[in-house]
Amino acid sequence: MNDLSNTFSREGTPLQIRSEGEFLLFIDPLYFQKILDQTNWPKAKPLFTEPFFSDTKKQIFPYAEESIFSVHFIEPKSKTSFHFDPQNIKARGEEPLPSSRIDFDSDSGQLLIIDGSKLIEFCGFFDWDALVEALHPLMLTGNHQAYLEEWAERFGTYIGYIGAPGIASGFEFEGGGSYYLPIEDI
Repeated sequence: MNDLSNTFSREGTPLQIRSEGEFLLFIDPLYFQKILDQTNWPKAKPLFTEPFFSDTKKQIFPYAEESIFSVHFIEPKSKTSFHFDPQNIKARGEEPLPSSRIDFDSDSGQLLIIDGSKLIEFCGFFDWDALVEALHPLMLTGNHQAYLEEWAERFGTYIGYIGAPGIASGFEFEGGGSYYLPIEDI
């Protein structure tokens, strides 16, 4: 059995994400499934550029804010590991926002952080229903647990999952909403 705590954070535990790609994608898993259902990402093997992601946002989420999901492009070989502490995720409100930040929205209270080098493979693996069933507290047995274990085995710390710890947890990331992560905090 794999140590799932290196890949999945459900109670506010920090994650360390490895990167060999040119970008990190920050997206609610529900939105990721919608993109997979309405595009041919896994088969097309598109050139993942800023215009590509912008066009995807406009195509799939025409009425959403630009922050529906974010892509953080990485300077080549500038960094190979990123630290993500759910405590550093802040709710977007009226206060002035830092100029260097990663914005994302969430309806499900969950966040995927995907290294660009693993995106195509992950597109073929990801299944929203299997994730929901596997993370349900009463389902952490048998085949449901196997999905999380296969995820951890195939992608290691290249793809992380952060689930909002919930209301009254002391975290600003407590469920659905609009959030940001200051770049200096990763």
